[in-house]
Amino acid sequence: MRAPIRLALLLVAVAVAGCGGGSPSTPTPPGTRIIGLTGSLTFGSIVIGTFADQTFTISNSGNSPLTITSLSISVPPGPDGFTTTWASGTIPAAGSQAVTIRFRPTEVKSYGGTLTINGDQTSGTNTIGMTGTGVVSSGG
Repeated sequence: MRAPIRLALLLVAVAVAGCGGGSPSTPTPPGTRIIGLTGSLTFGSIVIGTFADQTFTISNSGNSPLTITSLSISVPPGPDGFTTTWASGTIPAAGSQAVTIRFRPTEVKSYGGTLTINGDQTSGTNTIGMTGTGVVSSGG
């Protein structure tokens, strides 16, 4: 009658070992949302009453979706002359979003400032410079 008892102990030992046996598991790394900006928002000289478009790209090189809540244009004394085609949304991990900025000068002057992308990024650069000059038509 000893053989059945040994067999039962052996089965219990195998079952415990198959359940991980107390081995530590690898923790899931925290989510990252790494923002990056590429492109140029240098418009040059644009005739008043006309416009020019420039496109830049917002990328997310992190491992979690990046949520953009707004784009803030800071051009002293105000954001006149600049508009955007995309203002908020989600960029998937390893994804990107093209954004077009339109420069339509309203005065003869130099415009310059910063576009800030507001979101839940964990790191990266979320600002890009913008410049342009409003000029009068040379005629013709």
